[in-house]
Amino acid sequence: MTSKIVFAVVILSLLLTPASAYSEEPYTINIHSDRDAILAGQKITYTTTITNNLNYTDTVELSITGDPQTTWVTLNDYSIKLNQSETKEFKFYISPPFDTPVSRYLFRLKAISKNNTEDCVSKDINMYVIEVSKIDLTIFATDKDYYLVGEKVTLTTAVKNQGTGKSRNATLNVELTGLSRDQKTVDIPSLEVDQEYMENIEYVFDRHMDKGIYELTGALLDGSGVDIKTQTVQFEIEKRAIIKQKRDETSTILEKTITVQATNNGNDRGTTQIIEDMSKIPQIIEFDKEPQEQIIGGDAKYTWTCDLEPLQTCTVTYKIKYWVYFVMAIVIIALIFAVLNIMERPLITKKCEKGRMRTVTIEIRNRGRRLMDDVMVQDLVPTMFNVAESSTTIKPASIKRKKNGTLLVWKLGKVASNDERIISYKIKPILDVEGKVKLPRAKIIARSSSGVKYKSRSQSVKID
Repeated sequence: MTSKIVFAVVILSLLLTPASAYSEEPYTINIHSDRDAILAGQKITYTTTITNNLNYTDTVELSITGDPQTTWVTLNDYSIKLNQSETKEFKFYISPPFDTPVSRYLFRLKAISKNNTEDCVSKDINMYVIEVSKIDLTIFATDKDYYLVGEKVTLTTAVKNQGTGKSRNATLNVELTGLSRDQKTVDIPSLEVDQEYMENIEYVFDRHMDKGIYELTGALLDGSGVDIKTQTVQFEIEKRAIIKQKRDETSTILEKTITVQATNNGNDRGTTQIIEDMSKIPQIIEFDKEPQEQIIGGDAKYTWTCDLEPLQTCTVTYKIKYWVYFVMAIVIIALIFAVLNIMERPLITKKCEKGRMRTVTIEIRNRGRRLMDDVMVQDLVPTMFNVAESSTTIKPASIKRKKNGTLLVWKLGKVASNDERIISYKIKPILDVEGKVKLPRAKIIARSSSGVKYKSRSQSVKID
């Protein structure tokens, strides 16, 4: 009877004992993560629930091992109190540093009863660090901040892979503010870890139009087209007028044409003056544009003022006429020839001395540089005078009676340069001469050694 009672008590106690008291594990642990594979430097968040399967209240000590990666783990709660059948949630984090090699890493979460160390549950955690490329725009700069008119702008770019894996298909889009047509795309080649790629981009601006401040914007895109980094740089192109003058001359026998051009090769409006100095020599000038004239020290200074936009040209043309000089030269040459001709001619003078018997003297001289040949002198004595033929110092070659008087002719032959001949003879008036009477001019005819024929006459002589 007693044994039956004991057996009944045992059976009843077994029936009344909860099933959880005989579970294989004292605690049930469930772990959920937002991801299993991460890049070095990233973080995985693990959300964990733990349930107390014991039939009494217990305090659980938590730990995560994974030597030598324990330092990667951040656990908020190291001790949790759980009532019977109670479930609580806690979080922990695993964050491998940037230099972590690509691999699979194993961690273990342990839950140990503080009251009974035999009550222990562990859970393995597999985490994967995968390779990743991390490209960065390390250089984005122009070679200087300020450029002169017409200078070329050079932009230097550099992209570096600072990740843990090879980068592929990255691009760099560069756009110049206000000039979308100058947008450029740089295709970045595949880069190994720590490898850098550099490329220069050149911009050539219109030297006549472009000026002011510009901005370059660079957008770095990864292989999937995600904008990783955007960077800007500014530079300035000077604003200035650059005006140069060019002078051309063309000449003919009668005139000289001068053309002066002023061209603005800059990118801003500018003013210049074209200044031409003229000599004191009288000139006839024709202008296509009337200048401002200023006389300085007897010289004429002509000025034209030109306002020029970029690429604009101002042209001034004027002509200096030479025909005045030609006329003057002709006159001078004619005068020279006339003087030379006069100087080459023989000089003949005539005079008459007073008295009852009047003495007529004819003097000739060869003023030329050459010998005179066939020298002949003629003198006409009016009919109111008689010629004393025996009085002639040089015998005439002929004496001819004419209606208007007596013609005396002397043939002197050759007369050397600067030599003189003097002829004299006497005349006597037939009647008393009353009033003023003129003796005709004597005449000389000669030929130079070069064959040039000369004729000269003396002055007439008055007889009172």
